[in-house]
Amino acid sequence: MSRRYVYIMSAKHLPTPYLVEISRNKTTINQVAYYEPDVIHCPSSTESVLRAMLQDRWLFSTYGKLIKNVLLRWMLDGGEISLWSKGEVVGMVIQSIIEEECRKRLGQGNGYTMTRSLSRDTSVIVQDAMKLRKNRMVQEAHLSSNFLEDCLRSIQELNFVLASQRKGVGKY
Repeated sequence: MSRRYVYIMSAKHLPTPYLVEISRNKTTINQVAYYEPDVIHCPSSTESVLRAMLQDRWLFSTYGKLIKNVLLRWMLDGGEISLWSKGEVVGMVIQSIIEEECRKRLGQGNGYTMTRSLSRDTSVIVQDAMKLRKNRMVQEAHLSSNFLEDCLRSIQELNFVLASQRKGVGKY
């Protein structure tokens, strides 16, 4: 049986949004039905991201809120996420994590303020890091990977892009 996930949106005693895993042992669909109509069911394409987020403490504490907000925003805006493949959903979330990490790194102790040029630099760096991720995914297509590994490798690729830019290497 595959796992299913839902967001509970407006319960007084729960943080909003509250992510719930529906299973036989923990939370049943009947318990979630109590919160209807404030429940948003997550498509199966989001399962690998949500499972990794709930199982890994580091990922949850560092990026949990970001991941929940990104997935929720996409589900509420168009609902097209249900038609996306697992790889597209993972790519979207990884890109959001890379953007957040890049903003943190560029703004940390370097005297930067979020100006138009810094915003442009951030988007260029994110694009370069995502190109490296895409190349890695093509080269390692025969290997199986999970969301957490992909996230950690993408952050390493971002570090490489940032280091290359500091050295003035330009394109990699």
